Amino acid sequence: MSVKGELRYKNVDDGGSDFGGGLAVNIPIKEDVAGLRIVGNRVVEPGYIDNDVDGTENTNDYEAHNIRAVFYVEPNDRLKIRLTGTYNDADQGAFGTLNGDPEDQTLFSISTDGSFVKDKYYIASANLSYKFDKISVESITSYFERNRDRRQLDPFFTNQTQAIRQLFALTNPLVPFGGPDLSGLLVASGPVEPVFSVDTSHFDQISQELRFVSDFDGPFNFVAGAFFRSFDQSVVSTTDSVQSVALLPVTLFNIAGDQLLNPASVYAGYVPTFPANPSTLGSELGDQLGLSDFFGAPGTAATNGSGKQYSAFFELTYDLTDRLSVTAGLRSHNEELNASSIAASYDLLAGLLGANVPRNFPPADAPSLGDVDVNVFLPKFAVEYKASEELLVYGLYSEGVRNGNINSGSTGPAILQTFGEDVAREVSTFEEERVRSFELGLKYQSLDGRIGANIAGFYNLFEDIQSFIVFAGPPSAGIIDNVGDGDTIGVEAEVFYQPNDYLRLFAGGSYTKAEIDTINVSDGFVVGTVPGQPIPFIPDFSLNVGADFNRPVGNDGLVLVGRAFYSYTGSYSTFADGAPGSAFNPTLGKFGIANASVGLRNDNWSLDLRVSNLFNKREINQVSPTTAVIQGSLGGLNFAPADAPANFADDFQITRPRTISVVLGFEF
Repeated sequence: MSVKGELRYKNVDDGGSDFGGGLAVNIPIKEDVAGLRIVGNRVVEPGYIDNDVDGTENTNDYEAHNIRAVFYVEPNDRLKIRLTGTYNDADQGAFGTLNGDPEDQTLFSISTDGSFVKDKYYIASANLSYKFDKISVESITSYFERNRDRRQLDPFFTNQTQAIRQLFALTNPLVPFGGPDLSGLLVASGPVEPVFSVDTSHFDQISQELRFVSDFDGPFNFVAGAFFRSFDQSVVSTTDSVQSVALLPVTLFNIAGDQLLNPASVYAGYVPTFPANPSTLGSELGDQLGLSDFFGAPGTAATNGSGKQYSAFFELTYDLTDRLSVTAGLRSHNEELNASSIAASYDLLAGLLGANVPRNFPPADAPSLGDVDVNVFLPKFAVEYKASEELLVYGLYSEGVRNGNINSGSTGPAILQTFGEDVAREVSTFEEERVRSFELGLKYQSLDGRIGANIAGFYNLFEDIQSFIVFAGPPSAGIIDNVGDGDTIGVEAEVFYQPNDYLRLFAGGSYTKAEIDTINVSDGFVVGTVPGQPIPFIPDFSLNVGADFNRPVGNDGLVLVGRAFYSYTGSYSTFADGAPGSAFNPTLGKFGIANASVGLRNDNWSLDLRVSNLFNKREINQVSPTTAVIQGSLGGLNFAPADAPANFADDFQITRPRTISVVLGFEF
């Protein structure tokens, strides 16, 4: 029996710290025939975002516990059996979003107290392989189940509530009675009552793959097989808040009730920090008068889906000469997803404002999401020429697909109210995305293995690009839609050089031009995308350089190891709707992150010090345009935090601050 383990300590700059670790035990059952391996882990990622409203520190902490068991048996030279079971239980606090100055690592104006994500999954698999004289057969059977409970801040509803309160400040009811004029308070400085999205989701899948691999002596070999999976998924979602925030009349009435019926709140600090959390007086009065029931409270949306996938593949390789070989392959991909959605309790006022919506709310039948079908054949062709023992030249053409899927059922009412039933049915699902890839490159490695280089040029044609887009209401919502067609062209390279036995230097980089050429406006929904707009989340330039060090120290088996790595990300857009660089589609990137580590180890123990984000760069790498969309729908009213970066109104994420890890490993 052998035991191997790690004890890990992590500390985040201006954030939290925690301990994690892992232990692996190998138990031989019969020497060279059967054995059991059991691995347990505690994974931690300390939080680093503080909430100034509720006083919560390190709100975005993460913790996971997992255990995995592997039983392996090889009764003879031909048969191998591997049975695996995995269980993972993860807990996360609030999402890693913030507003204001990124250097502050704070989220203010919105309380996140009570946010959580509880995520559990199970995996069981059986891998059996048998080797005949010239063909190997492998069977992989797997079962996967995931259950998630989530309660997180909903920026759409929360920001709309904030905008409504600020609009109300323009015509404050206390003014006619000699009260203060709040019309100049257009920038939020106080907390806003949070609205939480609450959902429970379930996903389970069983899959089977059968693979045949040849090992012929001649120039011809192949890989062939088939794949099947069947899955079910469900999401039940709603909103959670102290007062009804989806409804404008109730919200306005609550605020008016607080200010008119409790004037002392004006002098108690409520109004000067407007919009702050109102007292419960207005909400209670609204409930007593039955207004919440009359206008309808936020309801529950249920999305259910089930599907099956069938695939078959065949790939043939033929050696024309000792140096030249060709490969041809074909994969069929057939998937059917049947989905339905029921969204309860439509908003009366939003229904009255909707342009194409019947005035009788709630409607008798909520729109169903329909079906998503994918039926494609994906070819592959490759040519390889071995110019010398050190140099390989190749060309490759292949096609790929990204499955279509369903949008969240909770967005159905918003789409229905704003655009009408026809559009709601059209955009409640999104279709598959196709890509055709061309690549030409070379691979070089010197005979002594000390110098290597890979260089490739590529051209990709995308069809029906999937992208997240948002629209202004009332209310606002976001969906994934097929925004159009586009292409990418570029070059990528990586090299390494090992001057001696102890040091290895490496570098890599890429340049990519990615554009959307043709816009999909068939459903009248995507209106902000223009030809020539960048495809989201593809940096125009990337670079990484680094070095590895490994050298014995003394004569007792002690080894000094080290690594330094620097990664640079060029500029990239974030969304497909809105002009690049605007508040609707901020341009991110143009930053670099450095990491370093040093350690000592021998055959029985190791000690490592690792530092990620060495220079503590707090760069924005993701952003949500929800506030910008709502501001636009309200005529440009600005309620972003006063110190928020330009074009970053709210809900952005930053690179993880400097994190120091100390890892003690042992083995016996």
